[in-house]
Amino acid sequence: MNPRFLISTLALVALGLIVQESNVMRIGNFVPNIVLVSGVVFAALWRGWLWRIFIILFATGITMTSIGLEAPLLYLLVAMILGMMIIDSLPWYPLINVPIVIVMQTLIFNAFLFSKRWSFYFQITSWDVLYNVVIALFLFFIFSLYIRPSDELIF
Repeated sequence: MNPRFLISTLALVALGLIVQESNVMRIGNFVPNIVLVSGVVFAALWRGWLWRIFIILFATGITMTSIGLEAPLLYLLVAMILGMMIIDSLPWYPLINVPIVIVMQTLIFNAFLFSKRWSFYFQITSWDVLYNVVIALFLFFIFSLYIRPSDELIF
């Protein structure tokens, strides 16, 4: 694995959490879930499940706000694992796969969060999905600059 790519991914997850919590990228009521998005972008570019599990554990570890597992943390964990599994099963080029998986992953994550308030779920999810897809494509293009032809890639 390219060490600078791994360090950049870890930095992105940590910086993404800081940006999420500080509401720097807030547009109206919408804040992109950069931690969730960065997991899919990482999975789209690298095959190794060992590194994927490491990124998932790192992302859920730094997201913990108290001792113990909270429901939103478990939702994040499930959504990240499902997103990484789905990205492997889609047959297209990663540039097409990433937005599809981000839509699925955001719908799954928000369905868990807003399971008791469905009217609110549909209002917030459509804009949240769009915002997450834009951020994911931006990150995908940035991170694809780190890749060398000798690296182990999906595409």
